[in-house]
Amino acid sequence: MPTTTRTRRVSPGLYKLLLTTHVAVSVSWLGVAASKLAIGLMIEAADTQERADALFLAMDAINIVFPVTAVSTLISGVVLSLCTKYGLLRYYWVATKLLLSIAVIITSVQIGPRITALMQNGVQEAPLRALLALTITHVLMLIAATVLSTYKPWSRTWLGRRQAAKLVREKVAA
Repeated sequence: MPTTTRTRRVSPGLYKLLLTTHVAVSVSWLGVAASKLAIGLMIEAADTQERADALFLAMDAINIVFPVTAVSTLISGVVLSLCTKYGLLRYYWVATKLLLSIAVIITSVQIGPRITALMQNGVQEAPLRALLALTITHVLMLIAATVLSTYKPWSRTWLGRRQAAKLVREKVAA
């Protein structure tokens, strides 16, 4: 597919670097979320409190990487979208990915620490189930973002349609 200034605003080499970076950090983010889910399920199945506490410490260690991968994914996605024909708000699938990413980050920051605080004095069943539900939701949201990246469904947003119409008017006028 030929590259034109309308489809990409950066060189092919820089585009590939941005795309590779975004894919790498977003897959890492999904991996971190899936790891948290696996550890959470192991905590649920733990036969002793000591084992559950040790697994909870492992989950806490993984939580250190979560914000780094989340913010890196968000930043690389925004930069990548601004360097391509898709733009940040021109297509519904890109805007939806942005909203999913922001929702995972916000719920992680707002809900995750509250659940974790409830569990600090030993793993308890109700907060653990809430943490598992939150983690399952995050994994599903990140998988949905991955599917959107692959299939690129839906049409342009109102902003995208407006910009496309403007380009057509400029072509006709020229």
